[in-house]
This record gives sequence, structure tokens and C-alpha cells, in this order.
Amino acid sequence: MGSTNRQTMELQRKVKEQLKTCTDPVDKIRLTALSRGPGGIKHIGLIFRNMDDDNSKSINFTEFKKGVKDIGCNLTNEEMNEAFKKIDSDQSGEIDYDEFLLKLRGDCLNPKRESYVHKAFEKLDKDKSGAITVEDLKGCLRRYTTSQGHEWRVDRRPGS
Repeated sequence: MGSTNRQTMELQRKVKEQLKTCTDPVDKIRLTALSRGPGGIKHIGLIFRNMDDDNSKSINFTEFKKGVKDIGCNLTNEEMNEAFKKIDSDQSGEIDYDEFLLKLRGDCLNPKRESYVHKAFEKLDKDKSGAITVEDLKGCLRRYTTSQGHEWRVDRRPGS
């Protein structure tokens, strides 16, 4: 068995252990998706589309309830209501893709990775405005050679 298969099996084992003690219904949905393998969270868009029976680009409570059961997550009616309310952050009565993604994805970055992202952002945000603008990027991307040997400049595309 390759290391990838072992890692997948180890991840699934850990997730199933966490599911035994998990009390938050949104976490239960997330862990159930992860228990399907490392692609569980990656395929969150597919999970959402499968729940969206009427193709309205949002899911109502009925679709949500059916979809949660379809992925194999067993929640009580109370937990189902709690999860829906937590995910429906604008309290519109429907969950759109962004709400679904943000709540189910959870905190994907460990503290060390998050620190790297903040440092990279600070380095790119030359004018310290809190946003990275085209002007900020121009200073960083003046000249760059790609791995294929093409030169990249702000005013040119690779290979041109």
C-alpha cells in the first residue's frame, strides 16, 4: 500500500474518531464530508450542487436536510435546524454557495501557514492600504522568468 493510501486511511480514521465526540452540527457535516476521503472538502461544490435540487444556486431547508442525509451525516432535527441557521449567515432562509463554502470549509490554515499568508500580504501591500492593488503588484512583477524560460513583464504576457 502506497503512502498516499496510508495517509488517506489515517485521515479517515482520525475524522471518524472526531465524529464520535463532535457536538457542533456544522462540524459534523464537515467531518462527514472529510470521512469520504481527502477529496471530501475539495468536492464541496459538488456536494452543494447535489443538494440544490431545483438548480436555483441556493438551497432551502428541505434541500439542505435531504442533502445532509445523502452525504451520510446523521443529525437530529434540532441539530439540522441549528446547522442550517449557522450556515445561513444572512438569515435569508436559503443558503447560497458562498455561505455554504465558508462555513463548511472552516479554518483551513494552521497558525503557521496563516502567519506566512499574512507576511506575504504585508510584503505585497506596498502602500499599507490593507488591499493589494495593481500598483502594488507592478513593483513585485517587473521582471520574472518562468520555468519554461519565458520572460514575464507587467506589460507583457509570457512568451510574447
